[in-house]
Amino acid sequence: MADSQLQLKVLQASSFEQNYAPDAVLAANPLSDGWRTAPNAAAPHFLTLALANGPAEVSSIQFVAHEALTPLTVEVYVLPPQEATWQRLGHVRMAENSNGRQRKTFKVKIRAAQIRFQMTEIVQNAENNYSQISLTSVLIKGEQVSEIRPGSAQMSAFKDKFVPEAVKQQIGHNQVYNEIVIKIIQQLNMNESLAVEKDEYLEAERMSVACKKVQEFGKALDQLEIKKAAAVKRKDYKAAQEIKENIDQIKEIITMDLDDMISTLNGEQLKKKVVAKANFQTEKANFQPQKANFQQIPQIPQIQQTRENEIPETTTNHNEEKPLAGQQQNAQFALSEEEKAEIEEERKRRSEEMKQERLRKATKGGKAQIPDLEPQNAVAQNLGKSRSEHFQTTPFHFIQALEQLSQYWEKSEQAPAQIPPQQTHSDPVQVLRVLNFSEIFIRLAASKSLEHVSDAVLFAKCAAQGDLVAYCEGCAAVCEIVAENANLSLLNHANQLFAFAYVGFMQKFGRFERFQLEPIFLNVDDELSKQKENAVIYANLGVKNTGSDDLNSIQNQLFAPLGQNVQFANSILKLISTPISRLQEKQKRTKLQALNITATLASFPAFPERQFLAFLISKTQIDKASNLKSTEQNLLNKQYLSLYEARTQALYAVISVQNALISKNSAPILLDFLKFSLPNANKKEVKDAVLGVLGLMYGADDVFTPLQILNAISENLKNEPLKKQIAGIFSACDAQRGGTPRIVYLAESQKLIVNINIQQQQQQVPSNMCQFCLFQCKTSNILEMHKHLLLECPCCGICPGCHQLIEIPCLPDHLLHSCSNSEQFNVLECKKCLCAVDKTQLSEHLKECQFALKGEESVCPLCGAVLKDGEDALVHYSDGGCNANPRTSADLQGVIRQKMERG
Repeated sequence: MADSQLQLKVLQASSFEQNYAPDAVLAANPLSDGWRTAPNAAAPHFLTLALANGPAEVSSIQFVAHEALTPLTVEVYVLPPQEATWQRLGHVRMAENSNGRQRKTFKVKIRAAQIRFQMTEIVQNAENNYSQISLTSVLIKGEQVSEIRPGSAQMSAFKDKFVPEAVKQQIGHNQVYNEIVIKIIQQLNMNESLAVEKDEYLEAERMSVACKKVQEFGKALDQLEIKKAAAVKRKDYKAAQEIKENIDQIKEIITMDLDDMISTLNGEQLKKKVVAKANFQTEKANFQPQKANFQQIPQIPQIQQTRENEIPETTTNHNEEKPLAGQQQNAQFALSEEEKAEIEEERKRRSEEMKQERLRKATKGGKAQIPDLEPQNAVAQNLGKSRSEHFQTTPFHFIQALEQLSQYWEKSEQAPAQIPPQQTHSDPVQVLRVLNFSEIFIRLAASKSLEHVSDAVLFAKCAAQGDLVAYCEGCAAVCEIVAENANLSLLNHANQLFAFAYVGFMQKFGRFERFQLEPIFLNVDDELSKQKENAVIYANLGVKNTGSDDLNSIQNQLFAPLGQNVQFANSILKLISTPISRLQEKQKRTKLQALNITATLASFPAFPERQFLAFLISKTQIDKASNLKSTEQNLLNKQYLSLYEARTQALYAVISVQNALISKNSAPILLDFLKFSLPNANKKEVKDAVLGVLGLMYGADDVFTPLQILNAISENLKNEPLKKQIAGIFSACDAQRGGTPRIVYLAESQKLIVNINIQQQQQQVPSNMCQFCLFQCKTSNILEMHKHLLLECPCCGICPGCHQLIEIPCLPDHLLHSCSNSEQFNVLECKKCLCAVDKTQLSEHLKECQFALKGEESVCPLCGAVLKDGEDALVHYSDGGCNANPRTSADLQGVIRQKMERG
């Protein structure tokens, strides 16, 4: 029989973005939108598919990856029928420089029931702003095998082979173990194995506890089926009906949703699922969380003995587990003396708690007035009395403290309200649920009450201090929830949490094993009391060396590579996006708080300045943030104008306290900002902000040349008074530097020009001498010098895109950032040698590039020699040291002369 396409269904996905559900891959259409992971979702990412018509002999596994959201490697696993252990088939590495979707095929011959795709890393792509992965199509081919029917001899053989050994010992080979229970046990064992592989041992313990209790259910089902058959054989139909009802009760338990059943069997609070079911349709019903207590765990129904010859019940209590709640002393599964004592102790504890609650209501007292509290409630009570004092003096244990915090607020008369339905499925809420934060904690964070939010923020800070890497995502989620709160005054209470989240992301994506990083908060009360439109930095980074490394080398060795990490940059942008959205608030206090948070994070090391400035002031991002139609996205629209003005003023305030944001990396964005803003800065406050940014850019002479500044401001600037004002700013900046103005205003022509003559005098270079190669023309004619630069100077060349005259050492930077026709080149920067490399050849170039440049070194873009910055680089070209320079190479000079003669 020829292989055919096998029908699939989705079992599980690590996460998915709305409108990109996993079932989109089932159409096997490579051009579909496909499945896409949630933005900034934590790795590993996986997609589990099942063969819809049962096990099959699989011959090929084919998938298609998205062109931009591409995984770096894809591992493929299969689960054979009736087994609980995944088998790894292998992995495939995707091409990093592909512009199209990539199709990969595994040729195999294996019997399988499920297939899993697992991905950890992503291919860095400028379009992948949120570290997502996407598969657009999955196609499985093979031959369907006949399914083994229940009750057959084959099924008995399979059960004997594949049922876990512990189950065999428990029920014996002569009993028919329920098929549903077998599948549940297999899934739980698989989940336990995966949890152990990920070092998630608490999750593995949950799976183990649930598996043991499901085995007890399976044993009870087998015994009941035998009893029912015996009753029917005796024609005792009344007893058979009672036994059937007991069987139905157990089946109702084991047919629950798997996650709910696991939570119930572990005595946990039921949670809303992060990953939807097979149809992946979001439920709209308002989910009411239940309190976790022993009554949640369903009991095994009582089985009455009706005949002496029936199989007796056992009372084995495996691993001394607590009994299922609701069992009576005369039940079929009798309780041991220890179990009875535990239940009685639990009953007394609950009775005492109810007594204390009645006492509180009767006396109308506070938390501190309740006497004789049990030790495990001390955290919750101290939280209400002195939060910061308690968490600073008591060792913090996340699970215990969260449980006690939840218990306190659940019983409190001021318990937080349910979160709004539209917020139930938001990204930050889902993140907190994934990290096992309780529903009551989420309600505290989303509350409008200062007391509720303060407790949530304090708890998140304590969790971060215990493990920054594990809870940085949780801190960021709490920050986002608080920043979006309708009570704007609450933002100020989360400002320190933003710093904890930032440092957590640094440790998560960087390599700081030998360094201890922590935010240090400054005393800025005086600055805040005098704050008007400026920004105040309230924290900086503290670094403690725990090894033998030199702290001075941290910037180059650790911070610089971290700043180029796409996932880190995306995480920081997501963290800072909510304060940025508050910059246009009418309430001044809120706007200043958002400004201070933005400036503080921007002052931290490895801050992604280019991505931040693009997010803040690029027209594309302002258009997106305005939520207006394309026809309304202009400065004539009041809403759009207000957004533009708020972000412009924020830019100046942040750059004023953090000049490092002005760098060669961010230079193109700032130049585009000047081109757009100067002609449109009509309001005084906005114009002052734009001119302030211009002055700071002009002062950064290591980033911008006077000609770059002049080209940016002269393109659309026709306001003559504004030109004079700009010239005054430039003159004041040059005077402060102790030099002659580099850009001057000519009243006769009403133009701003670069003062080339003064530059030449300062450099003490004669007017007829080339300032690059020191070649001296016969006359001082400017045309003669221009001809030399254009055709002869060995230190210069012509840009093939915009045809400007460029110094050869500056050519790569020009092609990457400044060329007006750069779209015709498909080049990227090599992070090792800093040269411009064709995108299609970058992967091969990176394998061969062996450069490790120091701070004052560069690579010749022509011959690849390592040069010292400054005069040494020019000497390399002018003295014939570059054997790849067409203007000094003897082999190419004849060709150049011929072209000159023809021209």
